[in-house]
Amino acid sequence: MSAYSITENEKAKAGYGQETPKGKDTPKDYPRKPSHPKEPGGNGDENAICATLPDLKRLNYFYGQMLGVADFQTEQHYFREKLKLHNRCLHGYGVVCGLKVVPEPLEESCAPPGDQELKEIQERLKELEAKWREVKRKADQGDQAAKEELAKIDQAREELRRKLEQIRTAECDQETPTRVFIECGLALDCEGNELIVREKFPVDLWRHLDRADRQRVTDGEHTIYLSICYCPQPTDPARPVLPDSCGATSECNYGKVRDSVKVRVTVDLPEADKRCATCCEGCCDQCVLLARIDNFHRGWPLDPHDIHNEVRRPVTTYQLTTITGISWTDGAEYSEDEAEALLGVNAHNYAQDDPDRPKGYLMVTFSRPVLTSTIKRGVIDIWSIQGGGGRMADIFNLDVEYVDLPDPAQEPAIDRVRFRTTSDESPNPGDRVMIFVRAPRILDECCRPVDGAPTGGRVPFVDGEEFEDYRRETEFAECTWPPPFGYGPWTSGTGSPGANFESWFYIKSNPKNEYKKK
Repeated sequence: MSAYSITENEKAKAGYGQETPKGKDTPKDYPRKPSHPKEPGGNGDENAICATLPDLKRLNYFYGQMLGVADFQTEQHYFREKLKLHNRCLHGYGVVCGLKVVPEPLEESCAPPGDQELKEIQERLKELEAKWREVKRKADQGDQAAKEELAKIDQAREELRRKLEQIRTAECDQETPTRVFIECGLALDCEGNELIVREKFPVDLWRHLDRADRQRVTDGEHTIYLSICYCPQPTDPARPVLPDSCGATSECNYGKVRDSVKVRVTVDLPEADKRCATCCEGCCDQCVLLARIDNFHRGWPLDPHDIHNEVRRPVTTYQLTTITGISWTDGAEYSEDEAEALLGVNAHNYAQDDPDRPKGYLMVTFSRPVLTSTIKRGVIDIWSIQGGGGRMADIFNLDVEYVDLPDPAQEPAIDRVRFRTTSDESPNPGDRVMIFVRAPRILDECCRPVDGAPTGGRVPFVDGEEFEDYRRETEFAECTWPPPFGYGPWTSGTGSPGANFESWFYIKSNPKNEYKKK
């Protein structure tokens, strides 16, 4: 029976089917207007996908009532469904605590003979990567010697990669399982089920791959994804003492059901949840992603750096958009020339095709796409606070223009913003350059504001080689890892949108001014 249908008793109470009293006109039979949406939670939209909202019925006890199996199951169903509804509508879903994925510890006696050589090759590759980036910048500026050295570095990198693969091929014992451990913890899935891991347990990654994914790994796919899913398991078998209502008696029934979990390992990244609300919209993937695992080779042990727990979703009704990267180092010092190049000073005074036109700009990246139409004038500001050896603390604004900002009609959402100053003013030695991003004015695709609070000033430097010249190493004595809202890199945000993002860097002071300060 539908939740909106009218029962026979309700019809009788409402006077359905009664005759009209004599002497009175028969009321006109107008068509009834629906007082509810076509689908619960659908707001009348026939294409809306609605969550399975439970039909909550509970027992109404009375003296002399006869209760059977179905009645007790109804009682359990009522409380279970109420709890799941509460979980997904008030808390959302994701990892509550724990559930960190770590590699299985390997005893030294069990380490492959080439393990040490493998580590040395990987370290050498990292050194060559850093050197390659440095030489590449010189080669791009037309340095012929740098171009020749770049070719030699490319050749050395390729030789090391081949040697690395030879070691893996020769010493990888496919009979030895490549395992990780999932530490104890708690998560909620998108249906409201509680996923509880009571003790650390191992996962054989190869065994949990299906046949098609195993073939893809064999063919060269070496990135896999680990998730856990809700899985009720029947326990405590018992023999019934009485037959059922049909007169049949089964040899064995399970007396209890344990709430448990199962593991899912795939080569493909699970589909991202693009819903704007978790309560009344149905979800497509009931599993909770825990980690991305790189460099997976069957039979070869994993390095802790190969396991990325930051891909997981923290428990929330909506995963807020945050600022994940900036193209300058917060609080760092830059020379005047570096600052001018980074800010793109005087770029508007040159023609677009002028080779001397400054090409610099600042960049901010977001965890999810934001609406292009919300990136307006005044959303991002650059200020310069006067420093140096004389009068200080005067503030002047550096006008901002956006670089390559697309037309919202052509590209409605973007995941990064590039901007630079159009001012002729250039920061002077000792000045502090302030960058403000008014995050509450920037909306994501669900029209939610960006969570821009600069937590601890630790938003990381953007990935890529474009801004490597402006990267500065920073060290923090406390609260280094993990960040307070997950296992991944630090980002902006405190879990509550509404704060502006602010950051700054300094212009190196002249030695003469430093002497005056002392």
